[in-house]
Amino acid sequence: MRRYGWFPWRPWTWWSAWLDARKNIPSPAATALSETERQIQSGVNTSIRNAEQWFKKQADPAEGKLAELRKARQEIYEPEYRQIQERIGRRDVLVYLSPLTHLILLALLTIGELAFNIVAFNILQEPTLYTVLMASAVGVAIPICAYALGIWIRQWPPPWWATTLNLVGLVVILGGVLTAINRIRLAYLQELAPEFVQAHPELDEAFLAINILLLVAAAVVTYLAYDPEPRFSQAKKKLDRVNASVQRLEGKLDQWANTFRTEVEMLKETGWGLMAYYRKVNRRRREKVPRYFDDDADKNYLPAFVALQKIDEYTPSGPQTAVAAQARASKD
Repeated sequence: MRRYGWFPWRPWTWWSAWLDARKNIPSPAATALSETERQIQSGVNTSIRNAEQWFKKQADPAEGKLAELRKARQEIYEPEYRQIQERIGRRDVLVYLSPLTHLILLALLTIGELAFNIVAFNILQEPTLYTVLMASAVGVAIPICAYALGIWIRQWPPPWWATTLNLVGLVVILGGVLTAINRIRLAYLQELAPEFVQAHPELDEAFLAINILLLVAAAVVTYLAYDPEPRFSQAKKKLDRVNASVQRLEGKLDQWANTFRTEVEMLKETGWGLMAYYRKVNRRRREKVPRYFDDDADKNYLPAFVALQKIDEYTPSGPQTAVAAQARASKD
């Protein structure tokens, strides 16, 4: 009737009303709709069913996904989060840096480490590409090790003795690597400016201190970005992500349902309007018309159209949404 099929309904209604009036149709004693009115009713019903099919096509996949998310939330994500929450006695994670800030700071520190390492490996006089690749391998590996250090120190996962051994071993390895890189860098400077290096013997300790500072900074940044309880932050993120997905799908279903209901009401109004126009034209050429033309208490004054089905099936579990409220109100 509206967007679900084009037909010149108003001219057709005028022509049908004019012809019916000449034949005294419908009879003044008629208690049922005329053939023209039934055709209008059928057209509206077809359009409503088309609108319902559109809603089903949109809503069915979303409802299936919504059911999966709710089941996963109830059986997996909520129990995991509640279990950790009850054990540690906290409702929220204890972090000082957001994941985005953590990644940005860690990237900046990695870039700084790369710059220092490129200068150090340049002493080998290899092509630029090889020098950059070698420096990048070490420059990325050191922040990764610092990342692990920050997590281990922050959370100290059990068993404590294994974590202690890992920390000690990693610190020893990193200390040896930083010392070796520092010696290579100092040798490169001695080759370029031996007199400057001899005049400033503190350069060895200065470069080593800078490398250690970058390592400690990466570890501290990671420390501040993680919760002391292992898996708590991940469990909360998963639960928040599922809740956000559920709310997004409920919002879409709510929007589609409102669009559908509005479309159906407009189709009904269009059908009733065409029937009123038919009766108006029909009565102009007749002395008597059926009683239901004017009796608003008669069931045919505003005849019923096809009943909705799918919209009333959408009753989300949990908090009542606007769609569910409208569906229950219409039933009442």
